[in-house]
Amino acid sequence: MLRARAGDARAFDRLVERHGRLVLSVARNLLGHREDAEDVAQEVFLRFYRSLGRFDPSRPVEPWLVRITVNCARSHRRRRDRDGMSSLEDTPGEPAAPRGKGPGAALDAAEVRAALRAGLATLPERERLVFVLRDVQGLEVTVVAEALGVSPVTVRRQSMEGRKKLLAWLRAHRPDLVRLFS
Repeated sequence: MLRARAGDARAFDRLVERHGRLVLSVARNLLGHREDAEDVAQEVFLRFYRSLGRFDPSRPVEPWLVRITVNCARSHRRRRDRDGMSSLEDTPGEPAAPRGKGPGAALDAAEVRAALRAGLATLPERERLVFVLRDVQGLEVTVVAEALGVSPVTVRRQSMEGRKKLLAWLRAHRPDLVRLFS
């Protein structure tokens, strides 16, 4: 980080390599479409580069990058909505690797992702963000709290509320999938 702040391009490239998958994955989970996520990831690292001088190197990089990613994803969504572009959130992405064997395994994974997206769309934005960052991305409570500018207690509470609401939605709309989320 210190070398990147001093202008070392290779050091910055290493930071991008180290954190690029996280940024892309968070953006993909927030936006639901790979092309949008790639656009957002480019914007994140551009902002990251421009703000290196303001970053406190004694703090962890991950929460800062997650915060930038969340903000860029929100901006991207607002621009898309303002410009009247169709929502890409319901567009299925590439199929996940099948968990089981047999021809229906990939379809089942795509079906679960679609149901999860539909259920998440019913949550308030903050609970949806917390769920995506904690439960989908697997980030630590402290990282999510710092990235969203809230306390760890708030993250735990919103995570619990989001899970309860998502489970209730699944019970009402997709009871066949409840066992996967219980």
